[in-house]
Amino acid sequence: FAHVSLQPAAWAKSHRPIKSIFKSAVVPYVAGDDIGEMIVEINANNIDTVIKAIENAENETREKRNKKTGELECSPSRSRSEVGAIGSIREHDESDKRKFSIESAFNWLKNPDCGKCYFFELFSLGEKQDFTHTKVEQLQSDFESSLKLLSLDYKKYTKQGKNNRGIFYVVFLSNQLNDSLSFHKNLLQALGQHDAVKKIYLPPLVTVSQDIIFGNQLSDKIELEIEPDVDYPIVGIVDTGVSSIANLDDWRVAGSDFIMSKEQDRSHGTFIAGLIAGGSVINPNIEMLNETPCKFYDLDLYPTNKSNFSENYPRGFIDFLRQLDAEVQEAKNHGVRIFNMSLSLLTPVEDDSYSFYASMIDDISEAHDVIFVLPAGNLTQQLLRDSWPDTHTEALGMLAKYRYQGKDKLLQPCESIRSISVGALDSTDNIKKLKPSQYTRRGPGPSLGVKPDVCHIGGSMNQDTGLYSLSPSGKIISGCGTSYAAPLVAKTLAVLDKQIAGYVSREVLYGMLIHHAQIPHLLKKKELREVSRDFVGFGLPPAANDIVLYDDSTITIVLTGKLTHPYDELSFDFTWPKSLTDDEGKCRGNVSMTLVYSPYCDTRFGHEFIRLNLDACLRQAQISETTDNVTYKGIPKDSVKSSYEEELIKNGLKWWPTKKFNWNLKGKGNSSAWKIVVESLLRGDVSFPADGVPFSVLFTITDPKKGGFVFNEVRTSLLSSGVNISDIRTSNVLRNRG
Repeated sequence: FAHVSLQPAAWAKSHRPIKSIFKSAVVPYVAGDDIGEMIVEINANNIDTVIKAIENAENETREKRNKKTGELECSPSRSRSEVGAIGSIREHDESDKRKFSIESAFNWLKNPDCGKCYFFELFSLGEKQDFTHTKVEQLQSDFESSLKLLSLDYKKYTKQGKNNRGIFYVVFLSNQLNDSLSFHKNLLQALGQHDAVKKIYLPPLVTVSQDIIFGNQLSDKIELEIEPDVDYPIVGIVDTGVSSIANLDDWRVAGSDFIMSKEQDRSHGTFIAGLIAGGSVINPNIEMLNETPCKFYDLDLYPTNKSNFSENYPRGFIDFLRQLDAEVQEAKNHGVRIFNMSLSLLTPVEDDSYSFYASMIDDISEAHDVIFVLPAGNLTQQLLRDSWPDTHTEALGMLAKYRYQGKDKLLQPCESIRSISVGALDSTDNIKKLKPSQYTRRGPGPSLGVKPDVCHIGGSMNQDTGLYSLSPSGKIISGCGTSYAAPLVAKTLAVLDKQIAGYVSREVLYGMLIHHAQIPHLLKKKELREVSRDFVGFGLPPAANDIVLYDDSTITIVLTGKLTHPYDELSFDFTWPKSLTDDEGKCRGNVSMTLVYSPYCDTRFGHEFIRLNLDACLRQAQISETTDNVTYKGIPKDSVKSSYEEELIKNGLKWWPTKKFNWNLKGKGNSSAWKIVVESLLRGDVSFPADGVPFSVLFTITDPKKGGFVFNEVRTSLLSSGVNISDIRTSNVLRNRG
């Protein structure tokens, strides 16, 4: 197998060397690694074809005279273009397969909580790839024969379909074998040299995020009373369990009752439950916590006693996920759709790959139609950043001087694209003073994607954090951590899901949260735009009521559906509101647009694991003054500085399933006729999913002067055009408490 690194100018699909040199029918494209890097299978059956294609490329680029201009222009052959697209070619070697030393692996597997196993990812082909010129299946069979020959206990995991993660073998070690350093050395050297192996991974260690709970108990008494005749939303809490205390017992719907040990420390789960049931009551001075209270379903799946984890989950995190899958189904029967899981792995998110564990969280989300809310993770005491300054110049300086660059990355599995991940902000009663907490971990996610997705109050790194909740004894205490920011977002999602009448797709829920999130005031400077996104994502979401209710000067249109064909182009026509259009057809207003879709994924391709891109654009009719012909012209996205693939990925969020753009129009064009267009793009050798791609687009027009009747004007225009629309109706059984 060979790594083919491409020149940046050749990252785009149309420029890749797959039509002449590495023809897909002859040279299987089996995997990827970093951005712009292909891994292809070179074997005795195809190597001569590859060499011949390279030799056929002319040494000097041909030139051809342009018939219109008479100028000489470069006119290279396809082979010449593809040779020029290649930066380097090298063999897939042991350094690609294993990123850890044998000694570190030996020490890591001494921890019984990891399950005493290795993960071997094998090269594999997609469902619709040509198997004629490949030896992949033969290599896979030979690898499994090697495991049997060594009498090893193993489990094979194969996943095809929407969340393809290729083929993994989990090799389990007995206590005797695990205690032998020489066995680890022989095993890793023998299997690591096998041609079938793409990568070897250490098993993850799952842990409650290392949040801080301060013991200073406040004397203030509070009562979290259930109001009669209120159908409260429910949040699932996947954690250590919640203590039975007077203020929380009535808010508990049911639970797993999985951890029965009397030694179990339930302080972490209890603090989270207190925020979900009474965050606004316990923290009346924090405006951002003024959300409708929720009941909770207690999934006490994480044992705090060290010996209990391996007893409950002998094969580590995989057994944990199996139990989670079963418990989520039971919780669904009680009306739970949003799950706060303030647990992380002690493994940072990687830039060039999408983890096996994130894809398993995706599978559970897809199978049960649920959303997990995950913390970004906390920095250890050693890795803490300095407090975030008030000015952008000081903030950039603080980040530049940080001595542990690269060690503050998000923790797996919060890169999960079917989940919401949350960064933390310091507590404050002044919304204009919100800033990232010094302990919150930073993005981006793989493929330069936006992770965390959003942020919320997590508490300050002080003795009095400013964020309060309940202790297992029922006292009010303070604490801080991304684990405590995550449930505040989970609450809003659960309230949204409950408030909106009828079924709401995950794409719509996800989209409504992202669309209305706002970047904190101190982070809005253009100099901080790219950096701040790594800490706060798309920003701080408001309370659910503020998401679904507007005044007359604003309208939000929600388009939801499914693209079913690669050449589908959804086009939605509308008329700009009259109050924001002048006599010359110039249009003004503040505009925002968010696209969320559930893409086809394949983790075999590393940085390029998302195999299908949807994009949404805004187009305005342009009327020619000479011919009166009408054409539609796209409105440029301010965040995108060029059309190069690298720039489109970095700032245009190409290939990322969540996109958000803003415009401030001050008199645009000469027509009130507009359209929203959604279109798709596939990577090479990818078939469009047979069951389509679900998506949601949210589009908001606001009169910045707050004087126009935008809502009624747009709604009336759509109805008169024959558009079938329905208002988002809200339930009347919920109201805020504060």
